[in-house]
Amino acid sequence: AAQKLREFSDKWGDDPEIAALLKTAERKDSGFEPREQNDKGAPECVNLRDGSVMVEIAAGAFKMGSDEGDEDNRPAHDVEVSAFLISKHEITSEQFAAFLNALGRTEDEAGRRMLLEGDSGLRKAKDGWQAVPGREKHPVVFVTWYGARQYARWAGCDLPTEAQWEKAARGGQASAYPWGSEQPSAKHAVFGGSSTAPVGGKPAGASPYGVLDMAGNVWEWCLDSYDPKFYKSGHGAPDPVSDSDSAEKVLRGGSFKFPSEYLRIFNRVRQPASKGAAFFGFRIAAAKP
Repeated sequence: AAQKLREFSDKWGDDPEIAALLKTAERKDSGFEPREQNDKGAPECVNLRDGSVMVEIAAGAFKMGSDEGDEDNRPAHDVEVSAFLISKHEITSEQFAAFLNALGRTEDEAGRRMLLEGDSGLRKAKDGWQAVPGREKHPVVFVTWYGARQYARWAGCDLPTEAQWEKAARGGQASAYPWGSEQPSAKHAVFGGSSTAPVGGKPAGASPYGVLDMAGNVWEWCLDSYDPKFYKSGHGAPDPVSDSDSAEKVLRGGSFKFPSEYLRIFNRVRQPASKGAAFFGFRIAAAKP
């Protein structure tokens, strides 16, 4: 609708009625609509393109990484991050179906597969892609990094960087889990099981900003290329993101299939960007408007 109105606007010049209609159409097609703060006191808004609830993460420094665990998450170090928005929930099957129907294909502009064969929570019907009944609110899976990023861009966002993801999960706390230091249990996260669960079903596991499912349910693609030495090589710059030549991308957060030790905020895993799995999903992020 917005594109057709732009064509009319180009033809008819500065017609005030066309301008008003264009403004209305663009507001419906994109942007963020404010809503009330969540129960953690963080401002929220709605992404008008895909319906995601977005949580505002305040600018400032936080402690990223850890001095325990694997070598690639060492050392703990201070990182400065600009204010940004991150989706409160992982992207769902019904959201990804709407994206595929809007795009009209399952490959990105370079011909790379966005969705792999498997029990993704989606099915192709005569009238387009649909979420499998009962899986509408589950996180979409079997999405490649290419598919996750294409969705994010379509939604007017991007994938979160590792630094953004970890700050949204950690806030200013030094504990290992989004909810604090208490050992993981079924009230906090979906882990050590056999299937995904509807997003947002573990409010006790919320991060300090009220972002949900940052531990468990599905591993989440981040924007960064994997660099095992990134934390040791000039990672102190503001808003860091690894753009190394590695074909592997980073995933964070653990999943339904993995045990509790993988739920720790600082854990980093890597996979080829072309890979998808029953326990890979994603969320989206954007600079604060």
